[in-house]
Amino acid sequence: MKRIVLFSYHYYQSQRRAGFHWLADAFWQQGWEVVFVTAPVSWLHRLSGNFRFQYPVRSEANRLREIRERFFSYVLFSNIHPANFRSALLNKLLQPLVARYARLPLGALNSTIENADMIVFESTPALLLVKQVREINSRAKIVYRVSDDIRLLDLHPMVITAETELLPYFDLVSVPSEFLYQRFSHLPTTRLQYHGLSKDLFSKNNASPYKSPANAVYVGNHPYLDSECLHTAAKLFPDLQFHIIGDTPEIPSRENIRIYGQMPFQETIPFLQHADIGLHPVSYVRGAESSTDSLKVLQYSHCGLPIIMPNFIPSSRENVFHYHPGEQTSIKDCFEAALTFTPNEEPAQPPILSWEELTQEIIHTSEMSE
Repeated sequence: MKRIVLFSYHYYQSQRRAGFHWLADAFWQQGWEVVFVTAPVSWLHRLSGNFRFQYPVRSEANRLREIRERFFSYVLFSNIHPANFRSALLNKLLQPLVARYARLPLGALNSTIENADMIVFESTPALLLVKQVREINSRAKIVYRVSDDIRLLDLHPMVITAETELLPYFDLVSVPSEFLYQRFSHLPTTRLQYHGLSKDLFSKNNASPYKSPANAVYVGNHPYLDSECLHTAAKLFPDLQFHIIGDTPEIPSRENIRIYGQMPFQETIPFLQHADIGLHPVSYVRGAESSTDSLKVLQYSHCGLPIIMPNFIPSSRENVFHYHPGEQTSIKDCFEAALTFTPNEEPAQPPILSWEELTQEIIHTSEMSE
């Protein structure tokens, strides 16, 4: 039996399903033993009100917990982590202290890592542990799955510098978007490997949750949702119902806008399958361009939906319609074009893989580094 250890920012049993959750499940489905490590987690996160503390990360700190047969969770808890202290002076003064995270005692994880066949890191400050992990296990394939551009995550500057220095330690740098591929394409170990999709869930014939004939849906957890675009579009298209699912900022109230809040992933699928438009309207923040091939975009595309997104997110997908933020005429034209969109009967381009197919691609490409 092969073993994979995944270092992710996420807590495995969180309601929020991210790419690393699906990767972990896909490796497990293929017979691997999976150890899902949540890192970093520290008292600094507790002080800042980090959402992961709604889960038992403290009571489960630094111990291997069996979720099911061959699947384990481990919360790597520490006193501090390489946080951004919001002050150039403080970041500089505290750098020697947070740099110690690279030698953080791994406790019960040591033997787990020692016997792993593959170790996958997400783009988080836990990257600083790569050297130590390589010292513990020189045999395993080590993969950097770049979920986000680390320069844009408001991390301690030391982490950003360390990422560049640590890239040679990885057998594979796996990036899920064209935006990120452009950043790492100079490395011979870089491969463009889009997010996967739970095709088995999407293949089920679910009943429509809609009562109105025309529906636009947003699914996700984005703190910078472009509520102005939604309000404008809802006003311009009163017969189009807007369904907003997820943890989102406050959205103006209108008769044709319905807010659902957080919802289990499987319950969102009928909303995607029976929608007329997929919504991806975000306000600009540094790094927003990287969401060009997000999980949301792939899910919308798989369902054949036209996608509404701002023009600062580049995309060559035929089902993407761009609007200029703040311009009513542009928003109107964009939605009108989307409402007349007819999906191509040919498979989506680029092809959308299942998570199982993606894991096979990661395994294959990491082994090619030998």
